[in-house]
Amino acid sequence: MVDTSFPSPFEIGAPPGAEGWETLYNWYHLFGEDRRAADEGKFWFQDAPHHPYVMHPYDEIQCECWWQALGAMNTRVFLVPPALGLEQRILNGRLYVSPVAAPSAEIPARSVAFGERAGHYYETWDEIYGEWKEKVLDRLRLVRMLRFDPLPDRELSRLAWVLISGRARAWYPDPRPPARAAFPRLCDRSPHGREAGSLRLAQAAAPQVGCGCRSPRAP
Repeated sequence: MVDTSFPSPFEIGAPPGAEGWETLYNWYHLFGEDRRAADEGKFWFQDAPHHPYVMHPYDEIQCECWWQALGAMNTRVFLVPPALGLEQRILNGRLYVSPVAAPSAEIPARSVAFGERAGHYYETWDEIYGEWKEKVLDRLRLVRMLRFDPLPDRELSRLAWVLISGRARAWYPDPRPPARAAFPRLCDRSPHGREAGSLRLAQAAAPQVGCGCRSPRAP
């Protein structure tokens, strides 16, 4: 009999040379035996529209942010009737997601709450859209005013404080040796090739360089 089901994520091995890729990522982003019964019962699809490439280990923060935000907004803020956010897992460097459905018994009450909380946006859509459009146009005006003058020998005191406080810069430690060996192998399987993935690895392992772009509102 032909097997018409998708393979279990627990049965998919690593690409040749990428063994140990799991050490690149946080444990809670991986398929684990402690959650095997639940994870094998879910439908997982690759989130290629948002994360089309093999994910650099230090880029996990990107999907972690919207993972938590979507869960909170769906579940506790707007109470989207059928949805309680979604789950994320990483397999061979690629991000997979699976929706979390709300219990059917809770959907009627959640629908009422959703109407109370989100109804305002639908009732005043034109007004809200007009305000949003003005904000976007203002941002576009600022972008068009950006200057790329030669940088001074000494930055402004305010900018120096921002850099020191860590608001504008993050230092990434060098990946562990097994990770450096595994990541290019994962990129070999990418349709965009190894060079692009290896370049991203090198960029994140090196100190970030400041940009010579200055806001028009800075004194």
